[in-house]
Amino acid sequence: MFRRAIVRLTVTYTVVQLVLFAAFAVGIYVFVTGTFDFDAAESDGAGALNAAEQGFANLRAGLLVLYAVLIVLIPISSFVMARAALAPVQKSYDLQQRFVDGASHEMRSPLSIIQGELELALLTTRTPAE
Repeated sequence: MFRRAIVRLTVTYTVVQLVLFAAFAVGIYVFVTGTFDFDAAESDGAGALNAAEQGFANLRAGLLVLYAVLIVLIPISSFVMARAALAPVQKSYDLQQRFVDGASHEMRSPLSIIQGELELALLTTRTPAE
């Protein structure tokens, strides 16, 4: 039961973190490309425009490499976070199971004794007055 919960929580954490990092990377790229002044680059000549395009290509490549690294690292950290999040729940469940097992054992013993005494009493023949 807890293994399935850990897997589900790990997948959820992984997806959420990857989506957030992707949105952050796209936001950085849009911000950098949007704030660059192409008019100044065009007046400086084709070399400045090519340098800007090369810079954007380097930024794109860097963000993609970082995202690829995150695709490997985030599931590991998500698994650790899922186990840490479910540890108190699992401990509580184990304590509850131990209590139920102990309580059922304590109830079972007296009931077994009573049942045995009743069966023994029914085995002997008695007169109506008894």
